[in-house]
Amino acid sequence: MAGFEKVVRSVFPENWQIVIAFGTLEFGLIFLMTRGGGDSEAEAAPAVSSDAAASADIPSIVSDEFEEWSKIPGNLEKWEASLEDLDKTLA
Repeated sequence: MAGFEKVVRSVFPENWQIVIAFGTLEFGLIFLMTRGGGDSEAEAAPAVSSDAAASADIPSIVSDEFEEWSKIPGNLEKWEASLEDLDKTLA
């Protein structure tokens, strides 16, 4: 035994003691990370891009309201433009 293991074995000679010690260490670190301070303002949601906002008013093609929405002049062109933007995004 050399180095780290020698130091650990000098404090925790049995295997079950090492398991408990490292489990407690992991739990403590996770607890501290989840309870770590931070202002709620600092965790604000990221700004939505204008493309996402523009397509947000377009209903899904499988929804019941799409048919009524598509009858409004100009909406089908808006939907087709959103499909072109989607193609550019996926390419």
